[in-house]
Amino acid sequence: MKRIAKISIVVVCLSLSWTAYLGAATEYPFMGDWQGGWNPGGGIYPPRLAAQVIPWKDGGYQIRLFTELRKKAPEYVVIEAKPTGNVLSFEHDSWSGKIESDRFTGKGTLRGKSGRFEMNRIFYESPRLGAKPPNDALVLFDGSSFDEWEMIQRSGKAGPVTWKRDKGVMRILPQFGNHRIGDSIGTKKTFHDFHLHIEFRLPLLPNNTDQRRGNSGVIIEEFQFFEVQVLDCYGLPGYYDECGAIYQIAPPKVNMCLMPLQWQSYDIMYEAPRIDRNGKLTESPRITVNHNGTLIHKDLELPYSDNAIRARRERPQSRKVGRIKLQDHGYPVEYRNIWIVDK
Repeated sequence: MKRIAKISIVVVCLSLSWTAYLGAATEYPFMGDWQGGWNPGGGIYPPRLAAQVIPWKDGGYQIRLFTELRKKAPEYVVIEAKPTGNVLSFEHDSWSGKIESDRFTGKGTLRGKSGRFEMNRIFYESPRLGAKPPNDALVLFDGSSFDEWEMIQRSGKAGPVTWKRDKGVMRILPQFGNHRIGDSIGTKKTFHDFHLHIEFRLPLLPNNTDQRRGNSGVIIEEFQFFEVQVLDCYGLPGYYDECGAIYQIAPPKVNMCLMPLQWQSYDIMYEAPRIDRNGKLTESPRITVNHNGTLIHKDLELPYSDNAIRARRERPQSRKVGRIKLQDHGYPVEYRNIWIVDK
């Protein structure tokens, strides 16, 4: 069972260059990844230790300690804390420590063995950022225009795009406020089997929890709902409705969500369902997703219900099958460098 402790924290001021490099908010200087291990003589197994420090409610943080970053490692302890000065320190049960500059040191007990640990701050960036489109790709957005997109009202009617375009980035303009679904944008063209590359950046909303932490999504329009979730779940377990999940269908194999305000990437490979001339499903749709350089879904078979097949047969004009949509869920999520290869 998770142990959640409230402790006092003192903030270490980090260099402006580091903050600018991460794109992190200066009011949350502890946000980030830490990786290290137990000092010799501790007798601790496993020998590695890691932490993710997450902005959390009213100027506080959650500190999550586990074995390794982005390995689906179980949490040892979850600590809620608030800043009170100029050094980060904590003490709870067998765990205590502090952060000074870019070093995180302390002591703790695992499996009945006590030892001291030391971790350093590390920074991970997606190796797929800025990926160049192949010669046979269609560039959907390079920052210059919305020519390949149209606004999709919830009624299904199309119109001019009202999202903001600035400095090579498109940004959702929420019309209804927190967590209200607005009008999405969708591609004017449709696609069958494809490879989609897209980059996104999530806002920093530390006072929000669950589905309210910068929600959007990449939707493949079909007669069955398929969405690759876009959501700030940095440092969290990575559930079926969190970033990288095929929404309400399958969680990611590992939570690869990076910090809010940091650019991230998806490479989505999709194979459309095969329907014979009698309207019978012969092959289910499949999807593979690479999130920030790591495969989080591999050739996953997607459900295609009898109701979807019936709707496809009886109301074929009710869906623009194969269109890519980006969801407005009331948060200023940003997108850039979007291209697609239609197979």
